[in-house]
Amino acid sequence: MSLRYKATFRVKDFLFTALWDEDGRLWHLTFGARPAGAFLNRLPKGYSFTEAPISFKKSLEKELLAYFSGQTKTPVYPTFLSGSSFEKRVWLALLEIPFGEIRTYAWLAQKIGFPKALRAVGRALSKNPLPILYPCHRIVAKSGLGGFSSGLEIKKKLLAIEGIHVNSLTF
Repeated sequence: MSLRYKATFRVKDFLFTALWDEDGRLWHLTFGARPAGAFLNRLPKGYSFTEAPISFKKSLEKELLAYFSGQTKTPVYPTFLSGSSFEKRVWLALLEIPFGEIRTYAWLAQKIGFPKALRAVGRALSKNPLPILYPCHRIVAKSGLGGFSSGLEIKKKLLAIEGIHVNSLTF
């Protein structure tokens, strides 16, 4: 595994931790000061990172700031998706949901060709290593907000940035 660099930084009201490989591809982006435990559990024991080059961090900060400021609809950044083929299908399908719109778990399951796999879709979303870039916050349950691996408050904030106010949603 060529995963190598780590940085923690703040953009607007959000604290992020990012992990890159030696080629500058983003593997993981987490809200908060440390990568998600499930992701770290897949790394060899004792795996360590060095501080990311400032250019990696600055270019990602620029993309995220453009998103949070409404200058771009979905940040574009070189990434590497690490997951099963099913998970990758789920994450790539998220790119088809336009900024400011939401879809249901059922829609996503249908979109990837597994209309009865709602729970599997939910599990794949919970493992999304690159939220915002692969916008899993745009998926909601047909009866409510659904879940979000970084917490529902962050999901609500991301939806509000896109003009979707949870209190006005009708299910």
